[in-house]
Amino acid sequence: MTEIKAKVTLTKKGEEAYVSVKQLMAKLKWTAAVDLDLMAFYKAKDGRVGAVFSENYSGGSMGSLNSFPFMQLSEDAGTDAMEDEDEEVLRITKLDDLAAVYICTIDFTGARQNRQTSYSNYDAYVLLIDDKNESVAVPLDSPQSGTVAIIAKIDNTGFMGAKLVNENQIMDLETFQATIPGASSLQLLSKAALLEKKLEQQAPQIWQLAKKATLAIKKANLTDRQAKVALCLDISASMSSLYRSGKIQQFAEKILALGCRFDDNGSIDIFLFGANSHSVGEMNIDNFANFIPQILKKYPLEGSTYYGKAMQTIRNFYFPDGKGEVRKSPLASNIPVYVMFVTDGATFDEQITEQQLKWSSYEPIFWQYMAIGKSRRDIKKGGLGGWLAKAFVSDFAFLERLDEMRGRYLDNANFFSVEDPESISDDELYELLMSEYPTWVKLAQKKDITPNTVGTT
Repeated sequence: MTEIKAKVTLTKKGEEAYVSVKQLMAKLKWTAAVDLDLMAFYKAKDGRVGAVFSENYSGGSMGSLNSFPFMQLSEDAGTDAMEDEDEEVLRITKLDDLAAVYICTIDFTGARQNRQTSYSNYDAYVLLIDDKNESVAVPLDSPQSGTVAIIAKIDNTGFMGAKLVNENQIMDLETFQATIPGASSLQLLSKAALLEKKLEQQAPQIWQLAKKATLAIKKANLTDRQAKVALCLDISASMSSLYRSGKIQQFAEKILALGCRFDDNGSIDIFLFGANSHSVGEMNIDNFANFIPQILKKYPLEGSTYYGKAMQTIRNFYFPDGKGEVRKSPLASNIPVYVMFVTDGATFDEQITEQQLKWSSYEPIFWQYMAIGKSRRDIKKGGLGGWLAKAFVSDFAFLERLDEMRGRYLDNANFFSVEDPESISDDELYELLMSEYPTWVKLAQKKDITPNTVGTT
């Protein structure tokens, strides 16, 4: 369990603490590689009931700070690139009219798959902070399994004022909807449909790419499989022309489209590496336009290339318990990570890179390496012309060795090269991206790194 930094922590179910009735901020924090959604359900003193939850759900409302119910959910924060914890925030400016507020969370993917989720594995807790910066925390540590977690309740019915109560109840959706005020409005049927509509209206080019990605995913029999998609980009100086031409921006959009098909939050995580490694945040359907040129203003091209540093950063980002270091036993997760790793040259830390790949073979993460440049593997021309061509191509032999490296818990990587990222069609690209990943998924299931259950979104 991560260290909880709060003045008071309610560790036992039913334990309570009085809180301010003025401005409050409720934060849901967690470290596991899973996309949780913070929700609040309320009952007013006049009997009205309602809810505040993401507009990605059918009927969802983010709420309002200036009118009833005087509470508002932040945009889905996803993963904070600068922190070890994920976070979503609910702000409350007035409690006067409310009798009770239930602070809840749901693992949407697990719920849609009707999977009994053990929320205690997510290292999650709610932190309530008042306008004087006093804080009370409630860890989500119930041993029960179910669909929805009721973490805490703000009870505003007592004559002494409002109090926060440790609830720690896990329920199936039907029981939750029948028990909690306002919960009948929660529907799980159309989050993906809403994303589809948003893609069509706001990002038609990503929508068209996503259709092509869907065909490759179907062909690989992965339609019902979820994954978090990450894009790791080489920012060594030799990549300069590829960035200037816009080809990396175009390629990133293609990976975003893949992410929209593997995960219904419509985003991918972006990592950069050169002499150093950087976790720069999410690229999504709201900010994708000109995303790559913008981040290069903050992270200019660097003078060398270190794969291993980038891999450690990524592993620490998704699996912070291991700090991106040695792992020699399997780590399971409901949602695996698919990393698209793009480079145009050799690394300066081959031994560290090999260690990272071996250690990560125990984790639910797959590395798809793509080299940009003329490759010996791709040169087919024979005779003197072929020999001369081979003499002037980039040497990606190390990446080829990584692809075939022994001593791993399971084969967790694939490699291909292209002379130019725009030299292959979108359909060909997506088929290449799905060439070895399905085999890894099957192996990961057998090794109990990913679940055998599937579902659609």
